[in-house]
Amino acid sequence: MLHACDHKSALTFTIFVVGLFVEGITCYGQSDLEVRAFEGDSSGVVAVVVTPNGDHVISADRDHTAKLWDLETGALLRTFEGHLDQVLTVAVTPNGQYVVSGSADSTIKLWDVGTGVLIRSFEGHVNHVNKIVVTQDGRRVVSGSRDNTVKLWDLETGALIHTFDGHTSRVHDVAVTPDGRHVVSGSLDTTVKLWDLESGTLVRTFGESSTVIFAITVTPDGRHVVSGDHHAAVKLWDLESGELIRTFEDH
Repeated sequence: MLHACDHKSALTFTIFVVGLFVEGITCYGQSDLEVRAFEGDSSGVVAVVVTPNGDHVISADRDHTAKLWDLETGALLRTFEGHLDQVLTVAVTPNGQYVVSGSADSTIKLWDVGTGVLIRSFEGHVNHVNKIVVTQDGRRVVSGSRDNTVKLWDLETGALIHTFDGHTSRVHDVAVTPDGRHVVSGSLDTTVKLWDLESGTLVRTFGESSTVIFAITVTPDGRHVVSGDHHAAVKLWDLESGELIRTFEDH
């Protein structure tokens, strides 16, 4: 999992925060030199995300916790405790006030960043929550699970709004289009699917894929979907038509 952020110092440059099944987080600059390591009591970092203001990093840890780190100093500021199994995914609301975590214990939890207090749990999945995304308006959460479903939740109440049924195996990744109208999901069943966020209906399945989809993202202009698969291929899809435009293979 890779996230770029702006490091605040006398010399401003882009750094990358990396954490994937390792005991800690490392920050690298554009010159590939290590800028800072974040080390705490963890059995491994599964995912990381940078807060909207660029001041902090949130990590999803295999020790059943999420953690808040200071990007400037590398200090561990807060540990979010409450999950019963490893935390697999984290997201931050657009206003930076809340952290959302998804776990192998099948739950999603909402935390207050400032206090570390657990606000509520979202229950409805029956297997690992592999990915969560907060919608751009900060009102809803989309989750993809090992139970083969994608779900849409109300962030304020914790209520389940929709269950998107259609995948025949675990959902590895989800993304929301920039206009907030659609969800894209990638699955072990080798398909990429586009869903209508408001109605919960399947809009289309993207082309043919011969292998597991691990990663999904949508381009900033909302016109294309990019997927990464088990065969180390990156594919570019037209969001409107579902047609495959290009395959990138050099791995």
